[in-house]
Amino acid sequence: MDLYTKSDNRKIRLVDTTLRDGAQAACINFSYSGKFEIAQSLFRCNIDELEAGIPAMGNEEIDFINRLCREKPVNTRISAWCRNHIDDVKAALLTNAEIIHISLFCSDILQKTFNKTLSEQLSILQNNIAPVLKANRKVSIGLQDVFRTPISLICSTVAELSDMDIFRIRLADSCGCATPGQSLEILQNLRPLMPGELDFHAHNDCGLAAANSLSALEGGADSVSVTVNGIGERAGNTSLTDMAAMMKITNTFSTALNYTELKPVAELVSRYCGIPVSPFSPLIGNHLYIHEAGIHVSALLKNPNSYQPYTDPDYIECNKFLLGPYSSNGSIKRLAQQKGISLTNETITIIKKRINKLCTQPGNEIDASIILQWCTEIANGGKNATSTC
Repeated sequence: MDLYTKSDNRKIRLVDTTLRDGAQAACINFSYSGKFEIAQSLFRCNIDELEAGIPAMGNEEIDFINRLCREKPVNTRISAWCRNHIDDVKAALLTNAEIIHISLFCSDILQKTFNKTLSEQLSILQNNIAPVLKANRKVSIGLQDVFRTPISLICSTVAELSDMDIFRIRLADSCGCATPGQSLEILQNLRPLMPGELDFHAHNDCGLAAANSLSALEGGADSVSVTVNGIGERAGNTSLTDMAAMMKITNTFSTALNYTELKPVAELVSRYCGIPVSPFSPLIGNHLYIHEAGIHVSALLKNPNSYQPYTDPDYIECNKFLLGPYSSNGSIKRLAQQKGISLTNETITIIKKRINKLCTQPGNEIDASIILQWCTEIANGGKNATSTC
């Protein structure tokens, strides 16, 4: 499918797990006040579902989840994560979370590591979901490490789960080893077997979390898991802004996401993590609207959409033009014209030499205001007017 051709724009859901899977990353330790502030910011983003935490961690976690349940928007669902243990389920039922998520080990390596066969886990699961259903909560089942598990076993497991009274199955690429083709294939195989929702949860160990999530959606997934700034164990999870940018640029899928709140929540999580937001992050990175290459600057000055995928005026107005060793004479001339300055070829040559010299020094930022300053010097015929220093 051509991603730049509008498709049916199918509505999908984003399940944010910043406060659960993201918080499990090494060296990230959120306070409960910090987690609540992040949750409020995610609520302002109109996130579809917030995986709020793990009730089995204790009363403080349970109280926190209940606070979120009281203060959440109507359209945001709250889910709680559990192991396939009855004590975890009982703890989750002390919260008011609408969704109780229970995780199973699928791959042979995980079954052996935890000494639990999949058939044993499914038998235990039937007993564990009974009190959840009795409490009128929704049951979500997570299948861990599906891409190191034979697809035939995943298919038979999903078929068995579909006979239980559950509303969603989550497919987790727990070790981030899937490819987009495999992600598409597994969803295409499982979609006919599951009448309820299918969720896809990717890790980024091969740098493919967003690509795999997109392929899963194309294969029929109803939702994908994301974290703010892609934080998570090892190489992290699918980034919220990666998916948001994909939906904005390609118009392939849509959500109720409030795009104006993406940068504030990214900066908030960055502050609590102590990890800067990447300047190259889609939609919110500081480098996205800075242009220096000559052919790009020349084109963008003529047509803001020429080398900029975001067509919204709010994004285009962020564009900033800098000059560097790849700047063309034409882009220098046009930027000067924006300041009402007409340059001769001789002046452009002098300015170009100055740019090349300054750009050898790290951190120098050369924009149209500096051209104005240089032009004034040259016009005044000072002793350094023709100097390249």
